[in-house]
Amino acid sequence: MSFGEFVEAANFEVPNAEIRILLSVLILSVLIIRKTQFSAPLNVQIIAFFVFFMAMRMARKYRLRQI
Repeated sequence: MSFGEFVEAANFEVPNAEIRILLSVLILSVLIIRKTQFSAPLNVQIIAFFVFFMAMRMARKYRLRQI
């Protein structure tokens, strides 16, 4: 999460971040419903992708509230 917050603090813009968050939630939901199992490294990468974008958006919302 710290990396996502750092990227947001550096004002680095990731295009369509909200859409990527939505897609990752949908994909995670489908994988959970289907009880799909992957190797541990792949599981970590999937969750890291989700956490990175969530941290960016949370940091942006927090920063906008401070203004």
